[in-house]
Amino acid sequence: MSMEIKYLDCILFLLGILTMAVYHIWLFRKIIKHPTNTIIGVNAINRRFWVHSMMEDVGKNGVLAVQAL
Repeated sequence: MSMEIKYLDCILFLLGILTMAVYHIWLFRKIIKHPTNTIIGVNAINRRFWVHSMMEDVGKNGVLAVQAL
């Protein structure tokens, strides 16, 4: 009985690791191919726009950008 539980634990552990790995591979491919469909991609796009807008007028937005960082 004890050996069966150990085998089951090993199988379930490996299944959990495999599930997590497959999910992260899927998420990585989704971010690369369709960045606007994930919140990670949308945040990256918005960050680029924010940096560009902060650098347009450094005199006005310089302190704000430093405080935000």
